[in-house]
Amino acid sequence: MSIIDDIQLSEVLYFLTERMMRQAKDLTKVVFKEHGFEVTLDQWLILKRISEKPSIAQIDIANSTFKDPAAVTRILDILERKQLVERQANVLDRRTYELHLTDKGFKLVAQITPVVQDIRAQGMKDLSPAEIETTKTVMRKMYQNLSY
Repeated sequence: MSIIDDIQLSEVLYFLTERMMRQAKDLTKVVFKEHGFEVTLDQWLILKRISEKPSIAQIDIANSTFKDPAAVTRILDILERKQLVERQANVLDRRTYELHLTDKGFKLVAQITPVVQDIRAQGMKDLSPAEIETTKTVMRKMYQNLSY
């Protein structure tokens, strides 16, 4: 019998991963609300990505955040209305836009970043550095195994 035969759903690694991610997302939603941050987790991820890579293209955000391009467009529309992001036409290719944070966007990223770091730390508080590295290694291997 292999390790994947007849295993209870609650013990399936994929199920445990999804459950943990859902818990993290739910906690983040609550904490954002408590702090008065008027963005969703998905909006935050895109703001963070733009802060890391100024002038990033919209398609690169979609690829690097594992989000559907149409969903990214909707999120960017919201962030633009909130005056957190600006789209600027790419001088080399007018069909694409470069994305930049506004001053308001930079301030929000600076406010949210330590809060998100605290949430991440809470999730890993009883893990040793070796356990964290092992988990990362396992997750990367599983991702590679499932790549098509």
